[in-house]
Amino acid sequence: MDQTVEKIIYHTKDTFPTILARSEIVQQEAVTLTPMQAAIDRTQRKTLDIAEAALTASETPDKTSEKLARLIKSSVDPASTDSVAAYHKLIAEEQQSYDASVTDEAVSSAIDDGSMEDEDDEEEEEEEDERAVILKVMTIALQEHARTIEQAIATCFDKTIDLKSKLRDDFEGTFTSELYSLYPSGQWKNESTAWKDPEVARSAPDDALAQAEAQVADEQTDVETDTEAEKRPRLGKRRRSSTLRQRLSFLNLGKKQLG
Repeated sequence: MDQTVEKIIYHTKDTFPTILARSEIVQQEAVTLTPMQAAIDRTQRKTLDIAEAALTASETPDKTSEKLARLIKSSVDPASTDSVAAYHKLIAEEQQSYDASVTDEAVSSAIDDGSMEDEDDEEEEEEEDERAVILKVMTIALQEHARTIEQAIATCFDKTIDLKSKLRDDFEGTFTSELYSLYPSGQWKNESTAWKDPEVARSAPDDALAQAEAQVADEQTDVETDTEAEKRPRLGKRRRSSTLRQRLSFLNLGKKQLG
């Protein structure tokens, strides 16, 4: 990703957007971007792609989009070679180079004899100022990229919680420095809507289990009550039958004695 990029800029006769399908090209120029400028351009384009996909997904009934998930995964996956997070290294190298040049300039100024600065010194200062501005713009571009991802995760994946959890975990690991810039307290898990999942109405498992056990216990009690009620009349019949046989035996015995 540390490479210069050449872009062709076309100037047309009509200003876009326009109702015309075509417009005459009146001028064209080639612009060579430094590695840092190319990184800014690419990061801004990636951010715009995610923002457009998130807008499209938010307008669908289920608010999901395979394209949006693919774009975010490409940016937050630690193993991705296409992520703009790789520019963290470029920023660190550029910052180190800039700090070294500023230090050298300070040393040179300290040993200067106090004479007026010449034109070369002024040009060097302007160049250093431009480098500082580009570093700042690159840092802001990554912060905006992270913010766009955060908003997309927060609004477009409520019905796919597992995917949402995976994306934000990778997002946290890949864009930690940007998250600290957006949430200096470090409490993004408490403050960011991307870490808030929708509440699903459901009965607590323990309560449901307790209710089921109570219902089973009531049914067993009813069965035992019915069984005991059935057994009691049967025992009474057996006793009456035994008494009747005893009476009949007595009568039969009396008849034998009389005979």
